[in-house]
Amino acid sequence: MAITGVSNYNSVYESTYASSKKKAVRKEETKETAAAQKSAETAKNSRNEEYLKDLQKQVPYMKLQIGYGLNTNNDGKVNVVDVNPKLLEKMQNDPKAAKEYAQRLKDVESALKWLDNYKKSVGSTVIVRHDYIDENSNLSHFSVSVRKDNLNEKLRKEAQENAGKRIEKSREKARENREQVGAKLDLKI
Repeated sequence: MAITGVSNYNSVYESTYASSKKKAVRKEETKETAAAQKSAETAKNSRNEEYLKDLQKQVPYMKLQIGYGLNTNNDGKVNVVDVNPKLLEKMQNDPKAAKEYAQRLKDVESALKWLDNYKKSVGSTVIVRHDYIDENSNLSHFSVSVRKDNLNEKLRKEAQENAGKRIEKSREKARENREQVGAKLDLKI
């Protein structure tokens, strides 16, 4: 019986050793795979960034950047548009798609110009705008604008000044009336 127990122990030890060796090999493989994927992704990102710089020249009114959705890091910024990297890859791989999507970017640019001019004409100022173009070149847009009515502010200021002048005149008349009443009372006494 003592011999069988030793062989069982050896079997457990050997299987544990073998499985740990397999795990070490897998770890090396995943490290190599991860490194290869990372270098491929870095190359793809740099290619996308270069392509984005070329696109930027075609639409100077907007600042293009790579993104996956509406980006709240752009709070307080206007005319920043996030473009999905998959759309950039489509544009790089297919010249026909590149032409079509570049035209869509120009259309988005002209729409944003029109929107800004409209907001200015009604006295509003855009303070936050988030724009995102997805992989199918669909635009998602979100903006917050504030209406600052200079004419009403000017009228309010004038009204406040006039009210201040009238209050001062009323106080002067009240003092004069008090003095006249006091003088009349002094005469009667």
